[in-house]
Amino acid sequence: MIDTIEFDSYKKKNDIYGTAMYPAVMVGPVQKLLLQEVLKGKHSARIMDPFHGSGTALYEAFEINPKYELYGIDINPLANLITKAKLQGVDANIINDIEIIKMHIFNKETSYSIVSFTNINKWFRKDVIEDLSKIKYSIEQISSQKNRVFFWVMMSNIIRKYSNTRSSTYKLHIKKQEQILAIKNNVLSDFINLIEKNYVFYLKASKTLPFFFYLQLLLNSLTLQYNGYIFLVYYLYHIRLGFLDQF
Repeated sequence: MIDTIEFDSYKKKNDIYGTAMYPAVMVGPVQKLLLQEVLKGKHSARIMDPFHGSGTALYEAFEINPKYELYGIDINPLANLITKAKLQGVDANIINDIEIIKMHIFNKETSYSIVSFTNINKWFRKDVIEDLSKIKYSIEQISSQKNRVFFWVMMSNIIRKYSNTRSSTYKLHIKKQEQILAIKNNVLSDFINLIEKNYVFYLKASKTLPFFFYLQLLLNSLTLQYNGYIFLVYYLYHIRLGFLDQF
């Protein structure tokens, strides 16, 4: 019997839930209490979340017992990406891959293509587009699929922060022109700070996801391909550059 679900002192910035921006995220400790009450210490279980969002319930189930079979569905490809990153974590080469990312980003001789799609200049300033494109190129040079997924999630935070929409809402409201011009461009350094700060929260996760989970991720992502290109635009919650990674 659960006595209370109050966690007044809980701060998500101190755990994995503070690493990826997503609307209406459930409180992790509450989900763990509920799952523990339902599972009653079972050594094996199949857990299905048909609207998994950023993966709170699935991740807490993994925390309780990594051997549980986890299944998740969500129409939002960003939700799938974040959940996948939380469950599969990063591999042992993450520190080296961070250095590779930094090498490409801070090398002025790095050659990369500037991303373009319909109305991109409405949603992003020209210098921001260039820097986001450089980050994208740098991530694509990473061979580890797990680490790439982690980097994409971190990049989604940067995209939201530096888009021309108001960050106080997940709806599409364009900022005033003076606000857009006043944005201080720290895209590259902010991204590096994020990956160096947050990778530690993904070290302990290492879940082999079932085929059904991968299939759902793939189907949802394929519906939003932009001319078959790896760069997607996702509008449902907030204007973002989306990513179709290789599963």
